[in-house]
Amino acid sequence: QPEGQGALVRSNHPIGIPARPQPHSVATAFILNSIALYGRLLIRLIGRGRGPNYRNTVVSYEIEELAVGELKPWAKNARTHSKKQLRPIGDSITTFGFTNPVLIDADNTILAGHGRVEAAKLIDMSHVPCVRLEHMTLAQKRAYVLADNKLALNAGWDEELLAEELQALMGVEDLDFDIGVTGFEL
Repeated sequence: QPEGQGALVRSNHPIGIPARPQPHSVATAFILNSIALYGRLLIRLIGRGRGPNYRNTVVSYEIEELAVGELKPWAKNARTHSKKQLRPIGDSITTFGFTNPVLIDADNTILAGHGRVEAAKLIDMSHVPCVRLEHMTLAQKRAYVLADNKLALNAGWDEELLAEELQALMGVEDLDFDIGVTGFEL
């Protein structure tokens, strides 16, 4: 058959990928490409269900330095932080730096990091690092605020390794911070 009318084009691929039929015309090529594109889109939409599905997606986020006063706590944050708990968080920030940015939405509402923001106020920080998450629905935000606080509580400790790590820290001669900043009382 002449090329352009359903003819097979020979494959010169080194691993022998079979030749594929060529479309009959430009219009047919457009239709086939549209169907393929629509199919991929449909698969994505079906896979997402009711809301966006970011499974297996890695997104790069920018860190913004925002004034503490610009941040709003999540109105129904069920997690509480006592002054007694905020002091060690502040000590950790002072010792190690603000290493875990506050997660906020488009309106500067805190999704994760309420305790860190309160501790930053306690140690007179005027600005904190923030990562803006704008891809979540309201329901996802509500669930994330709960999950962020609860999931870490579900973890356990390998008591033997913990003891080894604390012993190793206590053995460091020129340690320039109090081991209590780890949150463990010795």
